[in-house]
Amino acid sequence: MKLVIDDLEMDFKTGRELLKKLSEKADEDERVFSSVIIDGEEYYQDFENVIEFDNPERVEMVFIPVADYVRESLLGVHDYIDSNKENIDSMVSSMYVNFDTKVSEDFIDFTTGIEWIMTVMRVIDENENLLSHIPDRETWNLAVKEEKEIFEMLGELNDAFESRDHVLIADLVKYEIHDRLDSIKDYIYAILSR
Repeated sequence: MKLVIDDLEMDFKTGRELLKKLSEKADEDERVFSSVIIDGEEYYQDFENVIEFDNPERVEMVFIPVADYVRESLLGVHDYIDSNKENIDSMVSSMYVNFDTKVSEDFIDFTTGIEWIMTVMRVIDENENLLSHIPDRETWNLAVKEEKEIFEMLGELNDAFESRDHVLIADLVKYEIHDRLDSIKDYIYAILSR
């Protein structure tokens, strides 16, 4: 099987050897791993088994500069928050009336999105190489503070979900989390505008 990194092509007999080289290359580069293209199909995650067991002919690693990775991650968080405002408002309004299966599914989607936002922000905040590409640390720290406050509310939100206290869930989302998400979005916009 052939591994392609930039213009360099290397041949490997086993997927295990190829995965070892992928790991080494990711560690030595000033870029961030973005995706793997395996026999023409792009993977962003969960590609290890495909490489190890499917014996692909061609594996191409795609890297992006660290600064681009940070910018794209922040832009993704900003756009996610911005594009889901109406969905969140609709979910909250529905919760006050009836906590049916659709609202329950919407709530699970909402919490999955919150977890993704928290993961992106923590990955950046806990990695000095990524953090060094944030042009305004003061504004970043304000965004992280909001993220941490949302994290602290997740336990209460989960307890309310398990007890089906839809009014408490709606109140927490509407009066606590919604405003913090807006603040995160605004702080990220300020950072991206620099």
